[in-house]
Amino acid sequence: MLWVVVGVGVVIVVVGGVALVGMLLPQRHVVTRSAYFRQGQDHLWLVITDHSQEPSWRPGLERVERLPDREGRPVWRELSRQGQAMTLETVESHAPRRLVRRIAGEGLPFGGSWIYEITAEANGSTLTITEDGKVFNPIFRFVYRFLRFSHRAIDTYLWMLGRYLGPADPVLRREGAPLRVTPRPADSWRAT
Repeated sequence: MLWVVVGVGVVIVVVGGVALVGMLLPQRHVVTRSAYFRQGQDHLWLVITDHSQEPSWRPGLERVERLPDREGRPVWRELSRQGQAMTLETVESHAPRRLVRRIAGEGLPFGGSWIYEITAEANGSTLTITEDGKVFNPIFRFVYRFLRFSHRAIDTYLWMLGRYLGPADPVLRREGAPLRVTPRPADSWRAT
């Protein structure tokens, strides 16, 4: 019986400590990643703005549904293979250079926007994605910060896009430094 009480006490202390540290962390975060692609700016723009085709190159995505516009802006719902749904609204679109999509769902533990910027290069183009987000739940904030989730979604997106556009993986850059991204089974990834 004593072991059960001690075990429960340890769990309470750990969860309380994680929540306390999470409350001290800022809600807002900004993460930027870039990747070079051999395709030109126009081609890359067509691929990243054709949301209905994203399940064909984003393996974790089951389907994408077009929803009614909100104040004239396109709205899409992404449904993952795990049954999670996220509603995204395009708030800015300047072809073929800049796209801004924001999370339009309510009651989520996180929110924010992704800013896609395509820069023409001599033999291709560079896609830079900036996540300007907030994590509201302090426990999620702790996990997000200390388990290095801050860049995983962008790295995974860029890697899958590079795999779709093929044949070579894109060269990812973080804060100006090249970063090699190696996929692991089940569509996860590892930065080396």
